[in-house]
Amino acid sequence: MAGKDDPRLQVNVSNSEHERRWKAVREAMKTAGLDFLVMQNCTDFLGGYVKWFADVTAQNNYPVTVLFPRADDITIIKHGPRGTKKSAAFGIKKEIGVPALPSLDYGATYQAEALVAELAPYKNCHIGLVGMSHLPVDFYSYLTKQLATAKFETASDLVDNIKAIKSDEEIEHLRRIAQAQDETFKYALTITKPGRRNFEIRADLMHQCLKTGSDQANLAVNSSPPGQTPKTPGLDQRNRVIQDGDQVDFRIESCGPSGYFAEIVRSACLGKVSSQLQEQFELSKELQQLTLGMLKPGAEPIALWEANNEFLRKAGYPEERRLLFHGMGYDMVERPCVQPGETMKIQLGMNLATHARVSSDKAACSVCENVVVTQTGPELLHKAAQKIFVI
Repeated sequence: MAGKDDPRLQVNVSNSEHERRWKAVREAMKTAGLDFLVMQNCTDFLGGYVKWFADVTAQNNYPVTVLFPRADDITIIKHGPRGTKKSAAFGIKKEIGVPALPSLDYGATYQAEALVAELAPYKNCHIGLVGMSHLPVDFYSYLTKQLATAKFETASDLVDNIKAIKSDEEIEHLRRIAQAQDETFKYALTITKPGRRNFEIRADLMHQCLKTGSDQANLAVNSSPPGQTPKTPGLDQRNRVIQDGDQVDFRIESCGPSGYFAEIVRSACLGKVSSQLQEQFELSKELQQLTLGMLKPGAEPIALWEANNEFLRKAGYPEERRLLFHGMGYDMVERPCVQPGETMKIQLGMNLATHARVSSDKAACSVCENVVVTQTGPELLHKAAQKIFVI
């Protein structure tokens, strides 16, 4: 394993952290009468269930299935040579390989077949399905039809309510990636200049993220002339040449060496900051402070959503229609989210990305960073100054 202070190399969570998670889930399973949990992920951007339980990263649409028993160690099923092998990983009983990928439609049930073989001896077991939106139709259909005497129910809430609250060790990992992102943003300011294209800056930032231990990064570099609202860069925007006077927005959303995601958004101007942009930026900071002041244990996400949009209406700007806040961990976006429909209340130890944004037809800007809910109020993990930087 890499040295603790070398951010370029892999850093794993401790065995005691895994034991903490498994113990909490097994206690909840016992209360719910569940014998097994089943989950599947196929991407590391939103593959938090598999990573959180088994410390395995699902990547590039290669599915990984995890069987989590209440009274035994974990079994993993993933793409690979057919067969079963013992695992040397902590808490993992065995790994089952099957050559199955989503592009091979005839193999759509291969992982489900392997899972059914594992569960066949438990005729009347009670199975919780975690992350139903991740489970392919063929996988789910085969599993439930073949295990006809088993009882199935959704168990996402059971896991989400534990997974959303970060331990002290997890928060330290999050602080570390936030620090790396602050440094990456400082680097962004040094490489942004007239004549460079959006995608060139983004490529340099991706390289910088990889150097500091990221496996994945969802980066955006948007530029626009003064008096125009920056657009999310599609293929037509990525090739844009940055000019004198432009506004450039940077979104650095990446995972750290241990796999946890965080996010920072900042803006810079290659020249004078317009009065319109400065006004909206100051409102964004005010808006963030308003919602952070409500970020207390027991708070309802919908209350933050409504307060945010009431502020925008009174200030004469369009209401928010995206996610206002969202949890972050092994998933780039996880619960709780501040939007209509979220039922999870704010709790101590939650790590949230804030998105305070004020936009108009002439300017737009955001104040975004991660905060952890603590006894003394929200702790901002990023330390980059909240200002529009002038290059």
